[in-house]
Amino acid sequence: MLSPGACQTVSVTYTANNVGASTGSVEVSSNDPVNGTASVELSGNGTQVSAIERLNNLESAVIALNIANGIKGQLRAKLTTVRNHMNVNPGASPNAKAVQARLAIEGLEAFKAKVIQYTPPISAAVSLALRNDADALIAQIRAFGLAGNNGWDALIEKPLPTEIYLSESYPNPFNSASTIRFSLPEAAGVDLSVFDLTGRQVMTLVSGEVEAGFHSVTLDGNNLCSGMYLVRMNALGQTEIVKVTYIK
Repeated sequence: MLSPGACQTVSVTYTANNVGASTGSVEVSSNDPVNGTASVELSGNGTQVSAIERLNNLESAVIALNIANGIKGQLRAKLTTVRNHMNVNPGASPNAKAVQARLAIEGLEAFKAKVIQYTPPISAAVSLALRNDADALIAQIRAFGLAGNNGWDALIEKPLPTEIYLSESYPNPFNSASTIRFSLPEAAGVDLSVFDLTGRQVMTLVSGEVEAGFHSVTLDGNNLCSGMYLVRMNALGQTEIVKVTYIK
């Protein structure tokens, strides 16, 4: 029972059935003859499993593996690195959170590479399952940020990077393919190319307009000779260069 003019705070919890944006409303009815019904519109991003819970499940799967403790320890160390990046301070700036999210994703890519390295003794089926779970967590972080939102909370804004950034490739050295990540604070024409040490361009990875945000591209080494190469990115009047080594 509320007196006229009194306020009552109501907590609403919602568990999403699907990943993605959700909308809805909460309706409150009373015996007020003038304003008997009030409706509040709600919106948010829903995930069926929080990012931390998904990471916990992935670590539990690693713990359950029937493999040497040394290998298991290496896999768990990769996930610990991911966890450290996911435990970002809630009061951190949007850009700091974006950096931690990127590092968490890079850590998961490193975990996947380590799983591949130890397949066998990890069976092919289990290896694929672990990598699929890691990919699901990567997709969740990219879509929702590190919070892995669950319910009718405010939409998580994915902050844009504040500067151009070209990351070291991973893995490096590599003998098949390597992932290169870069960021743009605004949409721009991008030229991302690979050169040998004589300055000869051997591959173009990106050429054209790219939207602002965090991006990744795969460097396929099948047509390369063993050796060191330079990956150069030109965008927004700046040039970034990283070294990669291909081993056949």
